Amino acid sequence: MNEQEKLEWDEEENYVPVIYPQFAEIAESEDTLAPAVCNKQIRDIGFVKGYVDQTFRRASASCEFFYTDENGLLECLERSPLILGVIRSVFRQAKKGLCD
Repeated sequence: MNEQEKLEWDEEENYVPVIYPQFAEIAESEDTLAPAVCNKQIRDIGFVKGYVDQTFRRASASCEFFYTDENGLLECLERSPLILGVIRSVFRQAKKGLCD
């Protein structure tokens, strides 16, 4: 990376969200439980955010990364599927834990 590219890179915001849309369906009887489960995910995992859509019928999640350079971005993008891959299991476990 030459000096001009480095300067331009530093001026950009080095942030990327990765979204896992509609990873879980929410039954009508669970519409009040789902936001609590999403809040628990945020507390337990920290950098993962859980969302319930406007109809309260689907849950989505995202993880957010800051990176310092192209290699950091690549590393974040390579790891994000692994991180989001566990969200569904964590959501189900948290839902079960709150129901018990």
